[in-house]
Amino acid sequence: MLAVLVPGLAAYAMCRSGPRQAETEWRWRPAAAMAHARFATGLVSLRDGRVLACGGGDRAYKPLTSCEIYDPRADRWLPAAAMDRPNGGSLMVRLTDGRVLAVGGSSPGPDGITAAAIYDPGRDRWTPIAGVPRSATNASLTALPTGGAILVGGSYHGNDVFDDTFVLDVTSGEWSAGPSLNLGREAHCAGWTRDGLIVVGGRGQFETCWPSRWLCLRGGSSPQLASVERWTPGDRQWRRGRASLTPLPYCHGISLGDNELLVAADDRSVRYDASRDRWTEIAAPPRSLSHRTLAALPGGGAVAAGGYPYSGAPSRLASLVIDSGGRAWRWGAPVLRMRTSTTAATLLDGRVMLVGGVDEQGVTASVEIFGP
Repeated sequence: MLAVLVPGLAAYAMCRSGPRQAETEWRWRPAAAMAHARFATGLVSLRDGRVLACGGGDRAYKPLTSCEIYDPRADRWLPAAAMDRPNGGSLMVRLTDGRVLAVGGSSPGPDGITAAAIYDPGRDRWTPIAGVPRSATNASLTALPTGGAILVGGSYHGNDVFDDTFVLDVTSGEWSAGPSLNLGREAHCAGWTRDGLIVVGGRGQFETCWPSRWLCLRGGSSPQLASVERWTPGDRQWRRGRASLTPLPYCHGISLGDNELLVAADDRSVRYDASRDRWTEIAAPPRSLSHRTLAALPGGGAVAAGGYPYSGAPSRLASLVIDSGGRAWRWGAPVLRMRTSTTAATLLDGRVMLVGGVDEQGVTASVEIFGP
């Protein structure tokens, strides 16, 4: 059988299959630097393949208003409309209509942590909308397939952990109260699956239950949660899922495929299968996943990069990769620059970009891309 290789399609095929099939070809390569050095940047892949970077902190560790858009085909950044207020570490998601929602973050003024706005890429314009009714600090923000988004949990400066949720109607630009969580939580993981929204771990309220859950007492605060809650639009309450075997505080989570979550917390990582309500433990990584940035790879894998350097560790620049269905992390290609407080996004062609952060010289504008 004769195989014909069309130029330009080989790289795309490797992107879609992920690094396992072409492992030696996948590495980190430099990309055009941003116009502004920034860390804790809001980063969202747009529907047309470009990437929006907004806010974050500058070299003086002050929040930024500026935004810029990366074009991966031309490998260049172009200026975009600025946000109406300085904003560091805001929650940003792409809505189903292609616009981008930004909520909260660190900004001067009493309403900075509740402010919200929507960016229209076609018009290059931000439009302020109603702010959320309370602090969005350490909350999760997830776009809904029916349109709009849902804000879940959070806290006020690490205190007063919230169990309420708020749903955005994109037509009116208003927030309405959603069903309350069974347990208030912050710094948790959230991801959308075909079985609905899954919320995992974090820090939150203490709960003790008698056998068969005939009576539960809750209150106070607990530094670590292992519980799972599930919700789909239209539900009047959150349903409990099977808890993880051990707590997952301050976790990082991403959706893999359409029905699985990868959750990482320090030196622990697990897969959660939403359809089966089942956890799969992943062997401890060679280095802690604390402060590393996670991004999905084609075919259900993931890459972890960045984080704090380890003194005396010669492989401290290496990224970590887990393959689809894998139960152990392995070393990936070394990143070009050690950085923390960085942000990652998966491009439409399956490659992963790592943007800004803080390196040995301070806040950086550098960018690198993982791909074939």
